[in-house]
Amino acid sequence: MVGEGRRLLNTPPALRVYGSRDVVGVELASALSGAYTVVLGLSDGLDVGPGTRAVLITRALAEASRLGVAAGAEARTFSGLAGLGNLLVRGGDRPMPNRSADYQLGRRLADGVVTADAARTEGARAALAGVELAAQLRVRMPVLQGLAAVLTGRLEPRQVANLIGDSVAEAE
Repeated sequence: MVGEGRRLLNTPPALRVYGSRDVVGVELASALSGAYTVVLGLSDGLDVGPGTRAVLITRALAEASRLGVAAGAEARTFSGLAGLGNLLVRGGDRPMPNRSADYQLGRRLADGVVTADAARTEGARAALAGVELAAQLRVRMPVLQGLAAVLTGRLEPRQVANLIGDSVAEAE
C-alpha cells in the first residue's frame, strides 16, 4: 500500500510515506487539528504562556481522541501525523511569516476582531461541526465547545480561557 502510494505520488526515497487503515481517525484528526490551531492562535493572542499552551495541546489531543473513539476511530491515530503532528506544524510556537488562516483567526479573536467570515476557515468550520458531532455522540469537549462559543459570539475569549482553565483543573 505505501509502496504503491509512493510510486503514484512519485516521491523521492528520502520522503517517508505513512499509511493507515483508520480513515475515520485520519480525517477527524486532521479536521480537528485545524480547530485546535484556532485555539492555539487564540491562546497566543491572549499571551497565556508556554505552560498553559502545553496543557491546551494535551487537552486538545485528549478531546479529539475521545471524539474519535466514539466515532469508531483508533485513539492512537490522534497522536500521529494527522492529529498532533498536524497541530504542531500549523500552530507551532516558532515565528513563521505565513501562519495558517486558522492560527491567524485565533489571533484576531484574541484581539476582539470577529468578522462575519470568522467561521469560514477550515478550522472554524471543523470546530462547529465537531461540537455538533460531540453532542450527538455525547462526548464532553470543553476546549472545542469554548472555541465554538467564541466563534458564535456567545462568549468572549477571556471568558472561554477561564472556563477551559477550570475544566483542565477538574481533569487533573
